[in-house]
Amino acid sequence: MKPLLLIDIDGPLNPYGGPQASPAGGLRRAPAGTYWKTQYVLGYAAGRPFAWFDDEITMDRSHVDQKHLAAALLVHVDHRIGLTLPDFDALAYWAAALVA
Repeated sequence: MKPLLLIDIDGPLNPYGGPQASPAGGLRRAPAGTYWKTQYVLGYAAGRPFAWFDDEITMDRSHVDQKHLAAALLVHVDHRIGLTLPDFDALAYWAAALVA
């Protein structure tokens, strides 16, 4: 299966340098410290490999490791700076490992 690339807009692509924004619609963190988007990302990926860049990824790595059998790259992006060269390097390294 082809891998997915998921990039959050506010923060990674559009740095805003201010305080963290609340999730839309009053959504809050899911149980066990996972970000509210994580369950939807896993559902959308549906077992496919995916790379996810977001400014609110925290404890989600262990949750994804437990619930998702395919390869997954989760990259926390500083919302004040946005994507940087090391983020792209991590993606390239991860993608190369998928085809190796």
